[in-house]
Amino acid sequence: MRAFAAVVAVALAAAACARPERPPRAELAAATPPPGARKMRLTYPTGPTGAWSLPLVRGKVNGEEVWMLVDTGANYHVVAGWLVKKAGLKTRSVGAAGTDHAGRAIQTYRVDNARIDAEGWGPVAHGSVLGTDVPSVFERARIGVFLSPGQLAGDGDGIVVDLLHDEVREERFADAARALAKVGVDLGGDAARVCEDHAGSMTGRSYVVPARIEGQAVRLLLDTGAPRSDLSSASAAGRALLPHAEPQGEEIYTASGRVPVHTLVAADVAVGKVRTRLDVDVFQGKPDAVCPRDGALGLDVLRRCTMALSKSKAVVRCLP
Repeated sequence: MRAFAAVVAVALAAAACARPERPPRAELAAATPPPGARKMRLTYPTGPTGAWSLPLVRGKVNGEEVWMLVDTGANYHVVAGWLVKKAGLKTRSVGAAGTDHAGRAIQTYRVDNARIDAEGWGPVAHGSVLGTDVPSVFERARIGVFLSPGQLAGDGDGIVVDLLHDEVREERFADAARALAKVGVDLGGDAARVCEDHAGSMTGRSYVVPARIEGQAVRLLLDTGAPRSDLSSASAAGRALLPHAEPQGEEIYTASGRVPVHTLVAADVAVGKVRTRLDVDVFQGKPDAVCPRDGALGLDVLRRCTMALSKSKAVVRCLP
């Protein structure tokens, strides 16, 4: 998600989604996390339309128990408007609109005196955070916060989003990168780019990697808020590939509502040393001036990956 110029980059399929396949246990043994790190345990509970395919953690906002979505596509921690009202939190204007996953304008505001605590982690943010209204499906699922790993990385030396072991943990970036060098194959390498948004008093942070979809060069946001990888029709690759995409009557949820998509069926996707075939959604989007990109790399790829993130670097390794 994006506020100030910040995105809540969640793109949730409107239809029920199956949880992305977890790698076999034997393949996980090579990437066992270190003991003693502060951790959040990820879970994939059942939502109002079936199985949510997104990584959630339990937590509280000013005493209200909610689910929190760990969203690497989010520049900032963001509290959903329904929770702001329920918890009686005070808000004030930030004087600027934000944009959602599709580049559409959303109203954002500052939430004062928010106390966000995640189970197993403790305080995530105590003070001012951002808020925005979201579709009612999130309230029905009690998803009240979009947690930004990029923000967590800014609070310390490094953060690891370990989708192989279903956890987020603190770890020195150099140590995490060294350990990950022994795991799987590289996704992005030195070409991974950190996007920073310095609007306002906070710094937003997200991560982009180069890729190819059906031979077209693209830049994709690392987005654990998206079950499936996607491509904006505003990009050169999106315009070139849209005529080959099929209208299947599907939609994705963004912070501003539903967005219809066409689908590239079994598209050839290459990211770093990872190559696979995926159904890639093509949506009507707008360019992002702060963090230029062509689309998002979702959990259909990232579910088999571990990401080490810092203020200035990203290392991503995936099981082949």
